[in-house]
Amino acid sequence: MRYVTPALASISVLLSLSAVVPAKEIFVSPSGDDAWSGEKASQSAATKDGPFASLQRARDEVRKALEFGDLGPHIVTVRGGRYALKTALQLEARDSGTLEKPIVWRAYAGETPVISGALQPDGWTKWEGQIYRASFPDGKNIAGGVRQVLFDGQRQILARYPNFDAKNPASGGWAFASGEGWPMYADKPGEDKRTLEVREGDWRGWAKPEEVEVTVFPRFNWWNDRVRINGVDSTTRKVTLAKDCSYAIRLFDRYYFQNALEELDAPGEWYFDRDGGMLYFWPPEGKDPSGAALVVAQSLLKMEKGAHDIVWSGFTMEGCNASAIYLSQTARCVVENNHVRSVGDWGGHGVNVENGTQNVVRGNRIEGVGNCAIVLSGGVMASLTKAENVAEDNEVSHFGVFYKQGLGLNLRGVGNRAIHNHVHHGPRFGIGHGGAAHEIGFNHIHDVCLETEDTGAIYSNGRDWLTGRGTVIHHNYIHDIPGFAMWEGKPVTPHFAWGIYLDDDTGGVDVIGNIVLRCGRGGLHAHNARDCVVTNNLFADNRDWQFDYHGWTTQGRFWEQHLTTLTKGYEEVAGRSEWVGIRGINVHPRDFPSPGGFLIAGNRFEKNILVSSNAQTPILDVLRVPFDQNVFDYNLYWAPNGEVRTNMRSFGADTGKNLVSAFVGKVGETPQGWRWSKRTPESSAILNEVKNQTLVMALSAEGGSPSGKDQPIIFGEDIELESGAAYRLRAKLRASIAGSAQVGVHCFVPKRPFWTSPAMQREVSTEWADYEWVFSVPKQGEKGWHDEMK
Repeated sequence: MRYVTPALASISVLLSLSAVVPAKEIFVSPSGDDAWSGEKASQSAATKDGPFASLQRARDEVRKALEFGDLGPHIVTVRGGRYALKTALQLEARDSGTLEKPIVWRAYAGETPVISGALQPDGWTKWEGQIYRASFPDGKNIAGGVRQVLFDGQRQILARYPNFDAKNPASGGWAFASGEGWPMYADKPGEDKRTLEVREGDWRGWAKPEEVEVTVFPRFNWWNDRVRINGVDSTTRKVTLAKDCSYAIRLFDRYYFQNALEELDAPGEWYFDRDGGMLYFWPPEGKDPSGAALVVAQSLLKMEKGAHDIVWSGFTMEGCNASAIYLSQTARCVVENNHVRSVGDWGGHGVNVENGTQNVVRGNRIEGVGNCAIVLSGGVMASLTKAENVAEDNEVSHFGVFYKQGLGLNLRGVGNRAIHNHVHHGPRFGIGHGGAAHEIGFNHIHDVCLETEDTGAIYSNGRDWLTGRGTVIHHNYIHDIPGFAMWEGKPVTPHFAWGIYLDDDTGGVDVIGNIVLRCGRGGLHAHNARDCVVTNNLFADNRDWQFDYHGWTTQGRFWEQHLTTLTKGYEEVAGRSEWVGIRGINVHPRDFPSPGGFLIAGNRFEKNILVSSNAQTPILDVLRVPFDQNVFDYNLYWAPNGEVRTNMRSFGADTGKNLVSAFVGKVGETPQGWRWSKRTPESSAILNEVKNQTLVMALSAEGGSPSGKDQPIIFGEDIELESGAAYRLRAKLRASIAGSAQVGVHCFVPKRPFWTSPAMQREVSTEWADYEWVFSVPKQGEKGWHDEMK
């Protein structure tokens, strides 16, 4: 028999016990009591003990254990039911676990705890018609005022004019600004950003106009602004706003007024009188108002600086004005398997990881968010230090409820990942990325870009010379990305949207193995992108073409506008060892232009499959791209009948003679042989100067509409063109006010066939410049062909 000393035996027993110590579990229940121990899942009648009633009490209990050296593991299990919060549950560095023993907050198995930042008022009474009211004095003290009301967990409509159109949320429920017509892309001298001209039929009268807000898409259809009214002038029907919009408000820009008691005239609408502390509400059809709750909390969960190794799992979270779950400078925290709904006002997100490291957001369902569903940021650009935050296996939808620049997932900083997410039904981008070295892979993105134009499912903007470097966009399935605009009060869709959008000098991105189908313009748009590799992708059945590369030149306004920020970004990292070898970063922006002034270079487009099921849809569209600086090779192009259209805009030498005659006539008169196709009373076309011994025609386009549908059109003498042949049209153009111009070739017989050359619009500056268009004339059997064509 082996002899063992008592001391050694004792040590052996202690080690064994240490290995099997169970996690300490604390319970919370709506039927609990903060005076109880929290150690039981339900109330014990015998001992008068049971779960805590509040999340804060459970936190304090864990905090006390950690302070006394009990490092856990610790689990807080929360029973089903509703937990109303006025302020967020705050977890700090002292509430943290360890990598091996994280602090776990979880839902009780089979139950759904609902964390709500909305409180229900009492004492509803009938006020007028179908409108009820209830006193809620606490609403006077909410930062920013009462911004949201929920009914059975669903966000209701702040009283507005025109009323929200649930059947057509993008195109219905708008008023349209009055004013002078002006081309969208042309600046207007003396224009201000805080004046709205209201049409006579839309003029309103309010008792408190200073409380009323305008939500408007100013000038461009890119995003909206929400601005409070500062003053009204009923004589001129002009509304002055309290601050500038992003752009000036122009004729036909869409908007609505909100936050006036006088506009409360439809089911689901509400208004809060801050002076009297009174909520007015017209409940949904067939409902009483008791299910209404005012959002009072800013956030629901905040993990503060230094918090780490915390898991938050299985909760339903609703009702807050800022971000629902906010992680600031945290590490290795996990947010998983939660349902986040109806959260966030204008700037509020679903889950917002700010300057964090190795945090994980996974398996969540996030919907109805005011701004972005998920934001990941962190990492250090100068040193290329990766944050390694991850968003994976989430379903995010119906984001950007208030701010239409809101995204499904927004990656910022360095080295964050968005993988295996399902992103759908949003107003603008599905996934946006800025910074460097991100991974965007295996995501399913569809039905985004539903309310804006010039947009894409995955988007980047590289005006800092660094954005995109080392980022990989791979194996995503992207489809049905329409794009949307309103022209003269009428919806236009699909319109101006891509699957993958590498905008404004995005550099160094790898686009690999993606499937991109049915986008409103093309599958991929490289807008002066640099040093990007696009390979092994499938682009098919996109509306205007399958992909396009549009470059800048040193003579264009974009280069002049952005050179300062491009230079600043480059010089912040130039010479740092971490950036040595990063593709394309070894050239200073000022040295980047090619001898011809071209600025799009270093790109490789190879081994892709491109399909146009419609024979008339071009495979590609290339503009201002030097082919000695960019590679297009080993791609498979397919179209019906083997006729692949390229829509190329740059070609070799002329093969025929000039077919267009010079202008002939007297200065001050319309050129000989020219006649009007469409004319407004204010428009004119006269010979007005001589340039390089050549007469110049001046076309006045006054009186036309901003969309271009009713612009004056003048055409010249007939020229003989051959069906099926390709032609180049050159012209020198300038404008008194920079804007869009269309120059084209028409072929028609009155009241019979009609054809016009495609893609002939150009942006024209106030300086003389050369422009070039290339087109082909239809041949028999092609769209536009008719036997009577001449």
